Order: sequence, then C-alpha cells, then structure tokens
Amino acid sequence: MKLFDEFEIIRRMFDLIRKKQTGCTSTFHKRIGVSRGKLYNLLNELHDIGIVIKYDKHLKYFYLRDDIEVNVEAPIQVIKKDELRKIRGGFSYSFHFFGQG
Repeated sequence: MKLFDEFEIIRRMFDLIRKKQTGCTSTFHKRIGVSRGKLYNLLNELHDIGIVIKYDKHLKYFYLRDDIEVNVEAPIQVIKKDELRKIRGGFSYSFHFFGQG
C-alpha cells in the first residue's frame, strides 16, 4: 500500500471514531476501504504506539479507550525556498559536511 493511501485510511479511521460512525467491524473496514484483516492489523499497530481503540458491543461503534485526541496530519510537506525564508524570518541556512562543498 502506498504511503498516502495509508495516511488517508488512518485519517478516515479517526474521523469516523471521533464522529462515532464506525459501526461494527464489518462496516468499519468497508468504510475505510480495507479488508477486515487489515483493519485488525492497523488497530494492533496503533495499540503498539499507545493508541488503544476499543469496541462497544451495545452502541456498536469503536472508540478511543483513553481520553485523548488524535490529530492525523500530512507526513510530508514540501516548502519552496522563498516560503522557507518567510518562515525563518528571512534567514537561509546552509549546512556543509566534512569533505563536501
């Protein structure tokens, strides 16, 4: 799976969790566009980094076990040099390593 596909899937996951619109496992995996097995793999990976997602059998939706907010932001941002100068207050930095230019 491509990097941005994974990012979009995870973003959709947390959007549905926040809105309490995940539904059961069968519904949730379809709504985010992955197989049921892939959903469980994602849930396990998130658990491994401390984001525990549980399922409420009575209300039939997934929720965050802990009282936390998860922000999913773009992992890569391209900034043009002129924009970077604005961000850095007009300064431009250049790093040289031993044996290089």
